[in-house]
Amino acid sequence: MNTKVPLVSIQIPTYNQKDFIKQAVDSALAQNYENLEVIVCDDCSTDYDIQEYLLEYVDEPRVKVYRHAKNIGRVANYNFILNNFVNGEWFINLDGDDFFIDNEFISRAIKTLADYESANTYQASQDFSRYKQNFKYFTINSDEIVLNAQSFIENWEFVNSFKHCSTIFKTKMAKRAEFYTYECLFSDFNSAAKLWCFGGDIILSSRDVSQWRQHANNATFSLNKQNYRKEIDSLKNVSTFIKNNSLNVVLKPLDIFIENKIFVNISWSLSRKKKDINSLLFLIKNFSFNITKFKALIRFLLT
Repeated sequence: MNTKVPLVSIQIPTYNQKDFIKQAVDSALAQNYENLEVIVCDDCSTDYDIQEYLLEYVDEPRVKVYRHAKNIGRVANYNFILNNFVNGEWFINLDGDDFFIDNEFISRAIKTLADYESANTYQASQDFSRYKQNFKYFTINSDEIVLNAQSFIENWEFVNSFKHCSTIFKTKMAKRAEFYTYECLFSDFNSAAKLWCFGGDIILSSRDVSQWRQHANNATFSLNKQNYRKEIDSLKNVSTFIKNNSLNVVLKPLDIFIENKIFVNISWSLSRKKKDINSLLFLIKNFSFNITKFKALIRFLLT
């Protein structure tokens, strides 16, 4: 192991994902980056004993497997791993049902990050078109650009959705930003938004590097009216974080942005599960309509 290159931690939180967990671990170990740790933490699965199931990795020094004695919840498990087991200078959250599809993802990202000391985030699997229209940016190469993080979050109505399994965060900054302390479906956005409020740079890559597996048990598909309210409150939580930390960040009004952002995310997610009348009724009953949401609803109905 070359200790001159920074340690990167891949945390793999999991719960009842026996059919997928080995693919997640194998895709992490297939990364060609030489200084890795892979941390699997099971949230007291009910369908199998993960330590017994992953016994084949017992002699793999990069892999550590833990299991909670009782279930603590999805976001709490994210937080527990980050604050108790992650040793890397950088970390990635790879859910136990997701997997990497690019074996060079981490090595390429760390090589670029080494040239940009102010960067705190490397986010792959991104479409640049919207960013190039609405932000000042610097082009690194045909696959990578750099944006200012504070400008990024101050104009968050233009921020794309992202896969956390395609995103590398600086660990020290993530802890400072109190990652995974707010329980909501889109906890990755809530956490990243607070980190970006501290400034620095974000490196975006257009290469698709991971697969977010879509199936009926995805947390995203559990959205209901109560969870919808939590998503609204999670963005208000970012504003509270800014005030509590006396940060010089000015966010645009939340009301229209929140409804548009959440509606688009919900309709996009629901369009990828089996459509049912309850999903459609949820969208119609809980949102007032404008052109953005009307377009998203059309996509939901047609895809």
